[in-house]
Amino acid sequence: MTDLDSSMIFRVAQDLKTGKHGAFMAYIGEAYLVADTHNQYKLLQAFGDVFDRIYRDIRRNERIQERLSA
Repeated sequence: MTDLDSSMIFRVAQDLKTGKHGAFMAYIGEAYLVADTHNQYKLLQAFGDVFDRIYRDIRRNERIQERLSA
């Protein structure tokens, strides 16, 4: 499971859906976005570590971009 809040999870699912993390993860992101609450929970149980890692990557990239634009 993950400690991310719902907006963070949604953001990760959108990022996964782009396919830049591979086709399988794109399907996981898409599945999360269209799933009902019960199945979203199941996806987070199975792939929570991936959601956490991708969110950390998103935040790290944002911080880098902030430093570059400053």
